[in-house]
Amino acid sequence: MNKLTQKQQLFKEFCRKTLRTNPFGLEFSTNGLNLLSKRYGVTTTELTTIISQVRQEATGNAK
Repeated sequence: MNKLTQKQQLFKEFCRKTLRTNPFGLEFSTNGLNLLSKRYGVTTTELTTIISQVRQEATGNAK
């Protein structure tokens, strides 16, 4: 996932803001991921990839 779509970028910003206020804020149930998928118009696979990227950035392990 090199270039993010606008919807993917919006979700990534949501993740960054959430992580800043709550270190455990990116733990989502399957149902939660499904709801976020509908809200942002992004597949659950893309959501989990973005969540992983944001976690790596936060811990300084981004590639």
